[in-house]
Amino acid sequence: MDTNKLLLDFKDFRISLEELRAAFGVTRFLNVKMDAPVIFTTTDAASAIKRYRSGEITVQTLVNWVNTLWFNEGIYDFADEQSESLASVMDLLEELDEDGVFYTDDEYDRMIAALESNTEFTRD
Repeated sequence: MDTNKLLLDFKDFRISLEELRAAFGVTRFLNVKMDAPVIFTTTDAASAIKRYRSGEITVQTLVNWVNTLWFNEGIYDFADEQSESLASVMDLLEELDEDGVFYTDDEYDRMIAALESNTEFTRD
């Protein structure tokens, strides 16, 4: 099993969270560690938002993606120089499955712009 390819495939939406879990034989990734975690970037996060907004993925798929990449540092990591931009957006996206949480088109546009310019997103 090429675990690196599986992690890249999930990051790029080529396989689902269920397929990733099945391949690793786990329901959660708490004890899974990679010698070299797969890096995700502001470009990956911006692409995920665009996929959601175009209807290519559901809100639950987006939330699963965010939670898997953001909270499993044993298998995914991010570049330090992008941490503030990523944190400012990923922390908001992971709340999308909570009651009453939604963002406007303008907020999504500004999230994408912040990610693409590697700046911190702030809600005004």
